[in-house]
Amino acid sequence: MSESIQLQCSISPHGLLRVRELAEDGEAVDPALAARILGSFTRSQADGLFHLACIELQVHLPTVLKYWQGYGRHFITAVCALPDLEEARSCESLSIPESWIREYYQQAPPQRGLDFLSVHVLEAQWREMKGHFDERLSHYRGSIQDLLSSLNATWNLVGKVYFHLAENKRDADLPFAFMSSYTTRLDKHARPQHLPLARAIQEFSDQEHRQGLVSLLKPIHRASQQLPWLKDMSDKASIFHPQKWTSQEALRFLRSIATLEEAGLVVRVPNWWDAGAPPQARLTITLGDKKPSGLGVHALLDFNIQISLGNESIAEQDLKQLLEYAEGLVLFRGKWIEVDHQKLRALLDRWQSLKNKSEVDGIAFMDGLRMLAGVDDLSGETSIPENIRDSTRVVAGQWLFQMLETIRNPENNDMIRPGPGLKATLRAYQEK
Repeated sequence: MSESIQLQCSISPHGLLRVRELAEDGEAVDPALAARILGSFTRSQADGLFHLACIELQVHLPTVLKYWQGYGRHFITAVCALPDLEEARSCESLSIPESWIREYYQQAPPQRGLDFLSVHVLEAQWREMKGHFDERLSHYRGSIQDLLSSLNATWNLVGKVYFHLAENKRDADLPFAFMSSYTTRLDKHARPQHLPLARAIQEFSDQEHRQGLVSLLKPIHRASQQLPWLKDMSDKASIFHPQKWTSQEALRFLRSIATLEEAGLVVRVPNWWDAGAPPQARLTITLGDKKPSGLGVHALLDFNIQISLGNESIAEQDLKQLLEYAEGLVLFRGKWIEVDHQKLRALLDRWQSLKNKSEVDGIAFMDGLRMLAGVDDLSGETSIPENIRDSTRVVAGQWLFQMLETIRNPENNDMIRPGPGLKATLRAYQEK
């Protein structure tokens, strides 16, 4: 294990924060960490403070470095709460709270040059950090959130409104619960600290912080312009309080995730919901699991048809049972799934058609390749019906998968090597 390096923080007579390596009497730091910190402060005081607050955000630091990390963290936190930062592309209007800076000055731990530290020095550092941030921003073409995320992904979660959806298993009639929260700072473990959204009204109640509330709630306003249900909740102020929801209300929310996130809201939902592929019945056709008895492109492939919910296979009778439920989000076998009668009937018809065909014959090799490419299907249609395309999957079975791999990578197949019987010298491309 490598020995630690001693670092010393000091304030110069001109109020500049410096970090240097000492032979002894400094704060012990891991060599790799010390190199990163020294490099950042060599560039500039502001760069060093940014580095501590972003790159080393989750790193345990000794007392004095942790104090300066906290100063940088407070600056980034203030940036995250700045109204209309994306439009302004500048934090010039960011002021430092006078009461906070006086309190933070009083908390400074013993360090070299402490007599030179003052409220005015901290204010000067704040101004330098504003200039440093604006300089970075002027050379960055992405969004503010992307910039913060590039510094440390955790900062992208601060100054945000969160919508949470959870299961409410104690109430069969209202099986879901909704609540909203917001984050304005990180806790001591560098994790976003959540507060109920209703607390924001209290926190930003005075005129001085009124604009901060407007900025915080702006994503809700943007999303409500496209989502009538959210506008209704906002108008009634119910968005600020926990709600019990029916399964239909929960599904409406889940289907709105993309719109909510595009507006700048952070959405947290149960892990069984995937916005790209919500839980619903699916049809999987497996082609060529066994080696065909015939040869050539006209060889017949076996195929297997399977209906599933998530990773669990279900029978035809289960699919019919789902049709008896009302449309929407339903609890089936202990799992929440989305029921769409039109899709279910189309899947059932398709399953029955394919089942009848599988009992008669197989599918030609070339037809199987077309199916894998999404060109043809077994029922004779030119393409998979649009309404069940996202619920139908065609996959290669074990034999067909290996055969396709051989075609893609013939150099790995010993069976097609000419052997000693060939009396010729092959070129490199021929050997492949």
